[in-house]
Amino acid sequence: MKKTIIMSKFTLCVALALSTISFAGSAEVRWSNVEKYSDVHEGDEKKADFVENTLSELERHFIKLESKLPQGYKLHVNVYDLDLAGGVSFQSSRHIRVIGERQSPRILFKYQVLNSKNELVTQGTENLRDTNFKNNRSRRYPNQSLRYEKRLLDKWFKGIIKENINT
Repeated sequence: MKKTIIMSKFTLCVALALSTISFAGSAEVRWSNVEKYSDVHEGDEKKADFVENTLSELERHFIKLESKLPQGYKLHVNVYDLDLAGGVSFQSSRHIRVIGERQSPRILFKYQVLNSKNELVTQGTENLRDTNFKNNRSRRYPNQSLRYEKRLLDKWFKGIIKENINT
């Protein structure tokens, strides 16, 4: 019983800490209901550290994407679900994330792009998934963690820029 109470407090602390808005530059990223995300499992790493590191790295990537917008433009993102590529294997004494063909990355979020006058340029809801992620021959982000998720976000962002923003 005591262990359940400790885990509940731990889960609540992680959820509260990570469901806040983060600002860096003018980018805004909100992580909503982190405790309900489909797959942000840690393997052998401490859960709180893994979740924090994963969301921080993806947040930095959103900020990097925002830097490609015209000067003064802002990107606002609210992430509702995250399913990392692969899954955690519990078959050995070590729990490690294994990237399989059928475990594609998925990210569900709403976004807004505002111009320098704070006017809405574009907005939408995206449920991105790349079922062919293992066959992508891109050399982008080799040997980096979250490379499949980053490529998924890059492809989305490139489409948004082409369709909606004159650079």
